[in-house]
Amino acid sequence: MIGSSSILEIVDPEKMETTNKIPTFHPDIITREYEAKSHLGTRTLLDSSGIEIATSFVYNKKLYSIVSNRDASETTISELKNNKLYSVAKLPEKLFYSEPIIIKESENHQKLYFQNTKSGILEIKDDTIKITYYKE
Repeated sequence: MIGSSSILEIVDPEKMETTNKIPTFHPDIITREYEAKSHLGTRTLLDSSGIEIATSFVYNKKLYSIVSNRDASETTISELKNNKLYSVAKLPEKLFYSEPIIIKESENHQKLYFQNTKSGILEIKDDTIKITYYKE
């Protein structure tokens, strides 16, 4: 797992490219293949290799990300400052070996479903991050 991640700021939505081909839901379709690859109307805040960002969220007007490192040994909560990520907390173990299923419930509530050596949900809601594991 080499990993590569970017964080983009939308600076001019009118210049952004729209995606015209939206698939009908089917469990075997990887929806990311339909994402636009253009960076028109955006500004790159971070472009890094060796890490993978599972998701990002805003708390107290600061941008945080759930980040996994290159060798898949840990997952952290990191804050974006001056176009760099700084780890603020280490999660109990490496959670994501592939892209999690992300359900965004609202602006301040999202759920990341993961399935690795352990399966469960990482839930981010307001000022709380909760990990729930499924029993085997």
